[in-house]
Amino acid sequence: MTTKEPMSEMRARIEQLAMGYGLSSILFAAVELGLFDQLADGPLDTESLARRLGASPSGVARLTAALGALNLVAFEADGRVSAPPELVAMLSRDRDDSLAPVLLYHQRHVAPLMGQLGNAVRHKRPQIAGWPFASPGAADRHCYEELSRHPEEYRLFLQAMDRFAMGTGTDIAASFDLRNTRRLIDVGGGSGRIARELLAAAPDLTIEMLDLPIACRMAEKEALAAGLGGRFRATEADLTKAFPRTIEPADVVLLAGILADWGPDDQLRILANVAPLLRPGGCLVVNETLLDEGRKGPMVPVMLSVLMLVAMPGDSFTLTDLTALLQKGGYSSIEHRPPRQPGRRDLVIARC
Repeated sequence: MTTKEPMSEMRARIEQLAMGYGLSSILFAAVELGLFDQLADGPLDTESLARRLGASPSGVARLTAALGALNLVAFEADGRVSAPPELVAMLSRDRDDSLAPVLLYHQRHVAPLMGQLGNAVRHKRPQIAGWPFASPGAADRHCYEELSRHPEEYRLFLQAMDRFAMGTGTDIAASFDLRNTRRLIDVGGGSGRIARELLAAAPDLTIEMLDLPIACRMAEKEALAAGLGGRFRATEADLTKAFPRTIEPADVVLLAGILADWGPDDQLRILANVAPLLRPGGCLVVNETLLDEGRKGPMVPVMLSVLMLVAMPGDSFTLTDLTALLQKGGYSSIEHRPPRQPGRRDLVIARC
């Protein structure tokens, strides 16, 4: 907004922002119901679509009208509902590469917390007790611990993070020379998406991922499906606790999108825990979406900062913040490699 913006345009923009949750809710409902899955084989009238969805014809008629207004479906001359194949592939729940998990994650995990943003701003306290599935005492737990108590929700979270991470491993491989790296440990690797992309980019590399049990099972399944199982293994571990001494040290330890999610004490604990995982001369690679030094942009880390306010005790870093944390954790020779494309993550490389 600028001082030159006409009042009418300012009002229209604010009204549009205020309706944002309504527009996204229309899309969420369509994906939740599996509406796009049903359109994969061609157009359907609303009566048939309602029967397939197990929903009311009136409700489906209203929902599809709204989707049509958003240019997400079209209506044939005979009134049947249709959607282009590309959109069906993007929004169908049964497609491995679809955005459905991202949308359901926003619906179930993010939207309920953002509705409590005012409380989070007042009290600087995560609002995860507001999750519809939260168990008693959730307010006193980290969101990852609470998610782990609800396997289906945790799987949804991992699937969404898998989609968000697409291209991150490829970016890392393009910015960091892996030719002399034989073994890498991916701490908190989730679904293993980044590990799979690194393995695809570096044929001589092996990776061990450390994460909670559900994540390990998902990552191993995905690695096998990608034909990478022989070079990948997942070990159950809690990154805020000392790792098993049986883990063989590595040339590189990767923390991708991990440190910013935690409070200062846990951040230092994580850095202390990963130090023994490095071979002499090895390096720690930290992959985060960094704020500018004024903490006013870019948009992605600013929005992540707000999301962390409602969901977890961490916050987005500036490069100065992250450098100071690494130095406090005993790391030195810190090198920054900015993202290769706007909106992607920064790479910070450090040594003990």
